[in-house]
Amino acid sequence: MPAKDLIDGIRRDFPFPLPLARYRDLIARLVFGRPYSAAIAADRAGKLSPPIVQDTALSALALEYGDRVHALAGVAHEHVATYRRQGPQKTAT
Repeated sequence: MPAKDLIDGIRRDFPFPLPLARYRDLIARLVFGRPYSAAIAADRAGKLSPPIVQDTALSALALEYGDRVHALAGVAHEHVATYRRQGPQKTAT
């Protein structure tokens, strides 16, 4: 599963009142520790670290985006577990 699919799956399962680009960036920072564009570029280059909900970033993200980030992290944990079981498979481009 590409990183984009993981991020978009979390986004679909947990609506958040942000524009698409900002929401994708929030999720990427939460699970990959980097902005969306950097996560996608690293994924395409085969250099993206495995996803993990960044507990160290969680409090900073909550300050920036509000307490709903903690609930988002719960959904992200579920998706990351599925991603890890399936592996970071690539799709044909």
